[in-house]
Amino acid sequence: MRVGIIGDRPEKVSEWSSRENKLLRKRIRELILSWPGEKICCSGMELGPELFISAICFWENIPLISYLPYWDWNQSWDQENLSISQKLLRKSKEITYIHNGPYNGPRCLFNKNQAILAWLQEESTSTLLAVWNGQKKSPTWDSIYRAQLKKIKVISISP
Repeated sequence: MRVGIIGDRPEKVSEWSSRENKLLRKRIRELILSWPGEKICCSGMELGPELFISAICFWENIPLISYLPYWDWNQSWDQENLSISQKLLRKSKEITYIHNGPYNGPRCLFNKNQAILAWLQEESTSTLLAVWNGQKKSPTWDSIYRAQLKKIKVISISP
């Protein structure tokens, strides 16, 4: 089963030690482990939910594919998140840079999400796991909408 990972990045969601984020990670871990069969995850490795879920995949020995939006995507992160992202990249089965250059606007993030959707379309049992704050007109909302049009199963979790 292929699992695509996307998510909104509220400021507080990048704090690993907060009680709310520990509970969010626990809910997501239980959900992923409840799915039968072998799984492989594809993440954009963005700060917050995408990084959290990627770490869950790593901890549970679920293969991880990293679709990075641009080459210096984590350059401005704090030391804790930077260290975690680097460790996850070293363990990734595959790493793909969607835009082979520096950040050039929101289009980088849009293209990263579209690449994850294209990867999901290759298998009929795929699921898009989206941590979404409910706001329309966000990259996450757009990806959920496009996934539904493409008949990809969507599971949305509120942060």
